[in-house]
Amino acid sequence: MSTGKGQRGDAIEVNSETDVVAKTPRFVEFADAVLADAVKAKATTVDEVLAAPAERGTVHEAVEEASSLFGEHVKLGRFATVEAPHVEIYSHRKSAELPPSIVAMVATDEAGASVAHEAALQISAMSPRWLSREDVDAATLESERRVAMEKTSDELAAKGKPQAVIDKIAPKIVEGRLNAFYKENVLLDQAYVKDPSKTVGDLFREAGGRAIAFVRIEVGKSEED
Repeated sequence: MSTGKGQRGDAIEVNSETDVVAKTPRFVEFADAVLADAVKAKATTVDEVLAAPAERGTVHEAVEEASSLFGEHVKLGRFATVEAPHVEIYSHRKSAELPPSIVAMVATDEAGASVAHEAALQISAMSPRWLSREDVDAATLESERRVAMEKTSDELAAKGKPQAVIDKIAPKIVEGRLNAFYKENVLLDQAYVKDPSKTVGDLFREAGGRAIAFVRIEVGKSEED
């Protein structure tokens, strides 16, 4: 949707217990209504979605009623919203019979809009955890560095390298392993799936644009998965 500041994208995960319910038109309509209520309320968290007004009462009450209606537990999972000059949304279906199981949203500036769809496809397929290296939290980075150093030291020691040599060369090997971690988990460092000779960051540089943020929601998986 368009806002005064550009575009806004919203995505919500609505879970049933079985695929039999999930693929019914009535359940899809219910999920669409929940999303519409969230957008109308300008919600930014799941709690705000649950408190949002629905056709009758609140979304929380509507979800409880849905559990009785469909005969199995219905609950909300993740909810996310992004806002930027351009927002690209890609929905992926693992089965034609079921609603989308993965939604990828990427926020860009105007120039980045030309490659935003490709970035959204990348996010859906490759599950990056962070946009840029600077976004990786300090605790995760320190843990990766510690594990890489321990592994590198053990490997070099197993080859009979003296401690002085290990101390000298291990840091360079560790940096290489951290770079591999970035290439796997950071969107702008990932190899572009359609042309591995370039990164997703290269795509945006070639377009003269910038990626601002992204969100990936997969049914049944938490943000940490």
